[in-house]
Amino acid sequence: MVMSMNIFKKIYSFLILFFVFNIHSAEVKLELYDVQKPGNVQGVDAVAFVGEPFGIKVTVSGGNRNTGSIEVDGFDQLHIAGNNRSTSFAMINGNMSSETAQEYQVYADKEGTLTIGPAHVDHDGKKISSHSFKIHVIKRPEGTAPSQQQQGADQGAAGQGAELFCKLVAPKKTIVVGEPLELKLLIYYRGPVVDHGFAKQATFPGFKVKEVVQTALREEVKDSKTYIVQEKKLILFPLKPGEKTIEPVHFAYNVALRRQRQKSNGFFDDAFFQAFMGQSVEQRRTVSNGLEISVNPLPDSKHRVDAVGNFTRFQASVDKNEAVTNEPLIFSLELEGKADFERLATPKLRLPHNMKFYESKAEVHEDLSQTYSGGKKRFEFVIQISKPGTWEIPAQEFRYFDTAAGKYNVLHTAPISLVITQAQGETAFQAPSMPASSQSEQEKQDESGQQQKFEQDIHFIEEDLRTVQKNNYAAIAWWIFVLLLLLPLAVVRFAMLRKIFNQLVMRIKFGSPGHQQTFSLAQKKLAELEKTGNAKPLYQLIMTFLTVKFGVTADVMTENWLEHRLEQEGWTREKIDEFLLFMHGCASIYFSSAKMTEHQQRELLKRGHYWLLLVNKLNK
Repeated sequence: MVMSMNIFKKIYSFLILFFVFNIHSAEVKLELYDVQKPGNVQGVDAVAFVGEPFGIKVTVSGGNRNTGSIEVDGFDQLHIAGNNRSTSFAMINGNMSSETAQEYQVYADKEGTLTIGPAHVDHDGKKISSHSFKIHVIKRPEGTAPSQQQQGADQGAAGQGAELFCKLVAPKKTIVVGEPLELKLLIYYRGPVVDHGFAKQATFPGFKVKEVVQTALREEVKDSKTYIVQEKKLILFPLKPGEKTIEPVHFAYNVALRRQRQKSNGFFDDAFFQAFMGQSVEQRRTVSNGLEISVNPLPDSKHRVDAVGNFTRFQASVDKNEAVTNEPLIFSLELEGKADFERLATPKLRLPHNMKFYESKAEVHEDLSQTYSGGKKRFEFVIQISKPGTWEIPAQEFRYFDTAAGKYNVLHTAPISLVITQAQGETAFQAPSMPASSQSEQEKQDESGQQQKFEQDIHFIEEDLRTVQKNNYAAIAWWIFVLLLLLPLAVVRFAMLRKIFNQLVMRIKFGSPGHQQTFSLAQKKLAELEKTGNAKPLYQLIMTFLTVKFGVTADVMTENWLEHRLEQEGWTREKIDEFLLFMHGCASIYFSSAKMTEHQQRELLKRGHYWLLLVNKLNK
């Protein structure tokens, strides 16, 4: 009996010594999960899909305080979407041992064969390593969906049944520049998923993006499991042609975990408290698929192309069909459909020669609160007609590339009839040539305290110079006297008198008729406008300078005349168009109710210096 006890003690001591010896021997293990079997692919251990996450788990057992941190070779080829670390400790025969498990959610963003591992740690001065894996990464074949296990598999008993995965869906993979692409982000989830959202802000390089505010919810059964599906809709407008990549979307979600109930009869083991105190939240991550989109340039066209999109309506209207001569009419064009309305340029109007206009404002109405059904854009113009009679605004044309039909289409408005009558007490416009004493009392009242005004825009509008500021009453009286002396000459040289009168008007405004002094005064007035930041008088200033520079009357200074004169001076077509566009901007703020920001006004004033210098270099 004594001998048997001795033998038992020896065996027990041997087992204890063996266990203690091995408790200090660390081991590193590397595992893959949520990957595909290699199938017919030779020389690899697993297959993964581009943009879709899979798991890597590193387990270090037998570690102690002398065990270093875990390192895994090959991680520079992957993106880490999330990680989780757990450590357990054990005290055996006075010796502390630990087991550490480090899990990573990773994905690859391009195809290829990757070598992951070995994983290794430093333990008691020695480097201990695991084996490695070869993973073949390919794009997911069309028509196959990510497995639910891969995109958010159940992780242990805690949070069991929690699952979330997402995917990007585009209705077409080939579009043209400017064509709206309705991209859907579908989020599938079930089980105790508490909340979810973007792990990092999604970006779409090469696209202008709009988002539908409201998301749609529905239920869908996949693989005999019922999911709640949340649908987010994004509207993408490609800015340039080329092959575009829509990167995978990174998503994070929280899962409610119920703690294991402890065996205790304490008060806090009550079911009521367990319901409130017995849960914690674990954050997990997932990644959607990516998409490749081909953006083609527009087909060649011999005509001007106004837009790209799918338009359903093009309508013209006026605020009234009857007016008096030179009375402003509001002419509107409204487009409705699906397009990038913010980038939609103003349509080019086709009007009779004597019907003058300038742009007023443009408004976009687009409701993205619930869905994307398109929108509308309204362009407003101010039209003036100087001659009485029956007029017609002809049908306007809008030519665009129809993204639904895949070809160019043209929309037309209906023509609009107008009746213009002569304004009471007003005759057809003539440049001022009568002495000031013949003006009516009402005209004299209108002149008092006002600056010289041009009533029409440089862009297809003739200017009407009819009022003059009277800053020096003595000087005005002297010029009236001169006009009375020159009145007999009007019988034989009416045109000469008109030119002299306009020169006198310019002297009142700029002083001496010398061009250099006129230029200096114009620069000085422009500098004063820059101090206030008010660009509204800029149009009046530039027009006055032009009439003095070229020695013509205001009624001569039409767009056609100015364009022809600048061509004679040797200006290029591009420079002329740029100058007329500048004048158009000045006229818009001067005549209409359209407002510019302080920054826009200061930019306009800055460009005013540039154009004054260029015009001043021209020959008279």
